[in-house]
Amino acid sequence: MNPSDRVLRQYIAEALDPPRFEEVSEALAASPALRERLALLLATTVQSSPHRWLLPPPGVRAPAVLGGAAMRGAVMDGDEADWMELALQVPDDQLDHVVVVLELVDEWRVLAPVRVEEIVTAGALPSHPREAGHRRIDVTPAPDATRVAVALVEHAPDLTAPDPWADVRRRVAMGELLAVTFVVG
Repeated sequence: MNPSDRVLRQYIAEALDPPRFEEVSEALAASPALRERLALLLATTVQSSPHRWLLPPPGVRAPAVLGGAAMRGAVMDGDEADWMELALQVPDDQLDHVVVVLELVDEWRVLAPVRVEEIVTAGALPSHPREAGHRRIDVTPAPDATRVAVALVEHAPDLTAPDPWADVRRRVAMGELLAVTFVVG
């Protein structure tokens, strides 16, 4: 399978139907050349949408698609009107990275950290009581949120800067940072 740039843009925008999305995901996993094309399209999309978060769809680990380590996660428990308990399997070399939690309402927005005292590393998250090798994180998304995401960054950005997340957004979109998304509810 050799999807067109149009199909790859639909893949980035999550505009493909689920079977077609899976086909493209499998093709990306099997083809370094196709992953390069996707990376170039992502770079173009990032440049044209500098304030937009481009996160992998639920079940897809973009860094694994683009080549690199993968962070896995699962929704373990929760009340769709209140909170979600997530189990994250974080690579050992990423345990010192800062955890960034986002939610999708009309657009992606950072839930944490928004203040310095909210900065936490993946290694500081408690071990999950039921999932060996996983870390536990509880998330309370907005009532109208449809997804949440967790990303890992080497260090927290300057939260007092005018756009503290610009570099993180670009690096997540390019698959340079680990990110995983979850459906709410």
